[in-house]
Amino acid sequence: MMHKGLILCFTAALPLEWTSIGFAQQTTSPQQCKIPVEVWQKVQKDGVVRIIVQLNVPTKPEALLDQQSVLAQRQAIAAAQNELISSLSGTKHMVIRRLESIPFVGLEVGVDALVVLILSPIVLGVELSRTFAPQG
Repeated sequence: MMHKGLILCFTAALPLEWTSIGFAQQTTSPQQCKIPVEVWQKVQKDGVVRIIVQLNVPTKPEALLDQQSVLAQRQAIAAAQNELISSLSGTKHMVIRRLESIPFVGLEVGVDALVVLILSPIVLGVELSRTFAPQG
């Protein structure tokens, strides 16, 4: 269902010429934005940003699956990762980490790759990858 309301999730973070040519994402609420504003701001500042991408692959905890189902689920995750990485061909990106048992992939990307990610049906969401110092 298409909603009439248009919220530009990251308009404030994009150069004016990008928003005027349609790179702003249509959603019904800010919570539905695939890519947080902080990711756009960081890529503008640094030229690249490290992110974690959640893929649109239904999964169940492996402890609840038999061996054959675990293998099938991991193959579905790998296939989605391969499809996503192929879709980034020609953009500024580097694969940091592929996870085999959960539908996530760590990437370092430029603005052009973020545009591909926001338009991809394979992508459920994107988060800024953060490094935490050990405590204690």
